[in-house]
Amino acid sequence: MDETTRSTELAHAMAQPRRHESLPRVAWRSTRSSWCLGLVGAAAAAALVVATTATHPSGDPDAGVSAGASDASRILLAAAEQASQRPDLSGRYWKVETLERDLTAAAMEKSPYTIKGGSRTTEWTDTETGRSFFTAYDLGLTPTGPSDVAAWKRAGSPRRITIWAPFGKADVQMRAPDPDTNRSPDITTPEDDKPYLIGRAVSLKELQSLPSDPQRLKAELLKGFDRAGAQGRSRDEWLFSASQRLILDLPVTPEVRAATFRMLSGLKGLTTIGRVKDAQGRWGTAVALRRTIGKDGGLVEDRLVFDASTSAGLAWESVVVKADGKWTKGFTPGTIKNSLAVVRTDSTDEGPEKWPTEELPSVGAER
Repeated sequence: MDETTRSTELAHAMAQPRRHESLPRVAWRSTRSSWCLGLVGAAAAAALVVATTATHPSGDPDAGVSAGASDASRILLAAAEQASQRPDLSGRYWKVETLERDLTAAAMEKSPYTIKGGSRTTEWTDTETGRSFFTAYDLGLTPTGPSDVAAWKRAGSPRRITIWAPFGKADVQMRAPDPDTNRSPDITTPEDDKPYLIGRAVSLKELQSLPSDPQRLKAELLKGFDRAGAQGRSRDEWLFSASQRLILDLPVTPEVRAATFRMLSGLKGLTTIGRVKDAQGRWGTAVALRRTIGKDGGLVEDRLVFDASTSAGLAWESVVVKADGKWTKGFTPGTIKNSLAVVRTDSTDEGPEKWPTEELPSVGAER
């Protein structure tokens, strides 16, 4: 899904009351993201000899490979070796917690301000049946920082504001975070859903059958490539976006994750940013690809951030390099406009906390 389509759906979603059942299935989560636009994954869990295993992103600023010592290709090939040595998933359930953030700007020529929003999600996937259990809550829509709060107050503290969007402008409703609003579960079955996005929507069975050879994996991902839908992106730009969830949070084998790193090492234009802090303040190694947006010279940098010492995915981010006249208008260079952070991944035999597997209703059942 391209930036314009995501942003159009986002602007519509942001303007609606935040009920879980109305959240759009746009996005780059394996599926049902409520919010973000530009990020469209699997940090492999360490399989131990106990029922539950977990991975935690590194906070060590000295871990990994430095930018000065290696280029993007070498860093990615090193990460591939790390990924291939990780144990396979051991538990029945793949549990993922993610935090998605998006910044947007009020459409004001004088005293503009930015606002932030997002969602926190938790999802369990039954790796035997393909059934998944998903909960999310809205992080609200509020001014980004102190200067933005001040500018918003000078504008009269409006509850409904107009923002810049790829298609022009859109109206959205300001709202405070409400962790309880969207706790109602969303349940899917393999017969009704293809929740995983790898450039196209696929089922768990299709995800688990992805090849571990980099060239065959590339060919598989390119099945979703459409020049019209790519909105001017090159194949390499499109592949970089389509494959990021295989690194971040999708339940694939270590061999497939390693193949993804190897495939990415051959993409043209991919560079290393080296050691960076992601939107959550965690240290990681970033590889990036710049692309133009809009028709007036806008430029953004898509970044894949991972722990080079373990190959665990940390985040996908879109960073403003040069603002265009719509989607990134009002943002200074270096701003992380969109981010998807992987908070935690588990391979576990414990199902959803409140809904044991045998009690999960089918899609459409009352809840």
